[in-house]
Amino acid sequence: MKAVNKIVEIRSQQIIDQEAAEWLAKLDGGNLSREQRRQFKIWLSRDEAHSNTLRSMACIWSDMDILLNNYPELDSDNSRSLFAWFALPKWSGAMAATICLLALGAFYLSSGFLPQKAESDVYVTEVGKQRLAVFADGSSAHLNTNSIIETDFTASSRIVRLLQGEALFDVSHDAQRPFVVYVGNRMVRAVGTRFIVRLSSNNIKVTVTDGKVQLSKRQTFNEANQGQQPGSILLSKGEEAELKNASQTSQVKALDSETLNRQLSWTTGNLVFKNETLAQVIKEVTRYVPINIVVEDSSLNDVRVNGRFSIGDTDGLLEAIELSLDVRTQRVDENVIKLYK
Repeated sequence: MKAVNKIVEIRSQQIIDQEAAEWLAKLDGGNLSREQRRQFKIWLSRDEAHSNTLRSMACIWSDMDILLNNYPELDSDNSRSLFAWFALPKWSGAMAATICLLALGAFYLSSGFLPQKAESDVYVTEVGKQRLAVFADGSSAHLNTNSIIETDFTASSRIVRLLQGEALFDVSHDAQRPFVVYVGNRMVRAVGTRFIVRLSSNNIKVTVTDGKVQLSKRQTFNEANQGQQPGSILLSKGEEAELKNASQTSQVKALDSETLNRQLSWTTGNLVFKNETLAQVIKEVTRYVPINIVVEDSSLNDVRVNGRFSIGDTDGLLEAIELSLDVRTQRVDENVIKLYK
């Protein structure tokens, strides 16, 4: 019988900190559902680092022991030792909202993701940066790292050309002016919808998160003269099509909500992986940093991992890989890092 590869969970301390803060906020809010309580216990048991992080965070909060009396299912040896001395001051709604806004603002500033009114017909993002371009018709394009788009909006048409990278398009409804994205030798046509288009080498991927789009081959001059209509496919919410080498259209693939959320995770500053090979994770992570990570032991490439990382947190990724996979790293120079088993 063929052995099944174990899936390794790798997550940076920064992500664990974020999760711990979210759970403390939920506990402070009270009235956790039975499912939330179950998820909390699962989260606690998954990694010793979770309880350690909660300890360090909760030491500045008061009345946590009183709050936990409302949750008898947390009354285990682990939870008693964890929360016996926790302190959690009640935060006012205004203070909590202020902290959330400050944190969100800090993320926007650090990532370069700042809304900008469309004033030019060319939009560019550098490696590791994001940008939100808002068009006059109310539509928008959220550009991911290292991306370029050109726009051409007239009274009768709305045309965007994705020249490089990836973008999430949120299209305002206008039946008289369909929204068309040209990418490689394909065109994506929408009236009012939300979808992602990604161009990687010669591969094209289209993912629809809301509404419907029509994906077709761009009509050539000869086809137009001869009245020929290139074949097209219709993609609906939760569906994806990928074209290898910009030639053949793949079968339409339906995505569940969890997979769709992972596809969108970059828009919130995170990268989420599930049952991906280490080689795939490294390839995706390095899109956002000017660093080349070289795996010296090829057997590591096929290791399956789950993980969640903040965009640009290369140190957190490497630390998590070292701890989870028994791997050591060597920084050759500021742009090259090698991994050894």
